[in-house]
Amino acid sequence: FFFFSFGVSAFEVIPVVRLQHDVLTRSRMPFDPSRTNPRLSSSQYISLVCSEGVYWFLSGALYGGVWGLVTPFHHPGTAGAMMETKMGKFKPALPFSSPRSVGANASFFGSIVAIQRMSSKSLELARQSEDQYNDLFGFFVTFAYYRTFFSSTRRYLLHNRAIGAGFTFTLAYSMLS
Repeated sequence: FFFFSFGVSAFEVIPVVRLQHDVLTRSRMPFDPSRTNPRLSSSQYISLVCSEGVYWFLSGALYGGVWGLVTPFHHPGTAGAMMETKMGKFKPALPFSSPRSVGANASFFGSIVAIQRMSSKSLELARQSEDQYNDLFGFFVTFAYYRTFFSSTRRYLLHNRAIGAGFTFTLAYSMLS
């Protein structure tokens, strides 16, 4: 897996992988990557889509966290951002100088990647075929999601709370089932 090469701990991935394995073994059907299992129950379908979402959320959050460490933009509310606003001139931040932006970028990237993959996977399971139309559908759903939730500060704060609650619920569900 490319996932482990970026330093994500096994603790974060094991429940998701275990959930995907449990869904496939409970259906008593061998996993065939070229065709989705047609006999998944609705709870198995939801579990598979949720596990896919958590996996890609963690991947996107990892990329976003790395971007947050090296981003040239100051996090809003920091001294660098206020100075930049006051002077009216962009001055890039030094790498690793704004650790406050790690969480914000991680949640942003993680949610965008998770929404794209969850919508794409949902259409793949519904259509029983894996092709480019699923990814195109995921792109349009992600674009609408981005325009809806990232258009104002109030919506962005609600988005972060919803993502945090959804991620916690999904991770707890995967550990308890």
